[in-house]
This record gives sequence, structure tokens and C-alpha cells, in this order.
Amino acid sequence: MTESSLGFILKEMYESSLSKKEGATSVHLFGIKYGNEIRDNGLNIKEIVKASGLPKSYNVEVNKGINLRKYVNLVEQAELEYLRGETISHNDRKWK
Repeated sequence: MTESSLGFILKEMYESSLSKKEGATSVHLFGIKYGNEIRDNGLNIKEIVKASGLPKSYNVEVNKGINLRKYVNLVEQAELEYLRGETISHNDRKWK
């Protein structure tokens, strides 16, 4: 991935979380989710944040997420629903 494409993803994650007032949390999650990609490829966090259109201060928030990645295991929504015993909906299919 490029800094530009990661900037687009960061922007999408941030904007989709605003209605829940979880903007900073989504930026941390971005760092957790894409931290290995960023570090392994020597990508520049400042360029990613710049490409996202977010303020420069979010460089710190992305970095926090990257630092948290070694302590966090991501669980996707469908897996959470399954573990809770809930009916899972995906592409108009439902299963338990």
C-alpha cells in the first residue's frame, strides 16, 4: 500500500466513526490495524495523515495505535457476533 491509499483508508475510518463520537478511537484502530504495513514498508505517518486531510496532530494518534498493535488482537465484527452466539448477517445471508 502507498501512503496515499492508507490516507484514504484513515479518512474513511475516521469519518465513519464521527456519528458515534469515536474519531480518535478510529485513528488508534487504524494504527493498530495497519501498523505493521506502515512500519514494514518504511511509510511516513506524516504523509499518511496529510493524505487523509486530518490535522497534523493526528500523527501522534496514529503513532499511539501503532505502538498498541503488539498488545491488541483485532476481532472482526462477524467473529464477535459468532462468539456471542448472535445471528450473523453478511451479504444478505444469516447463520448461527
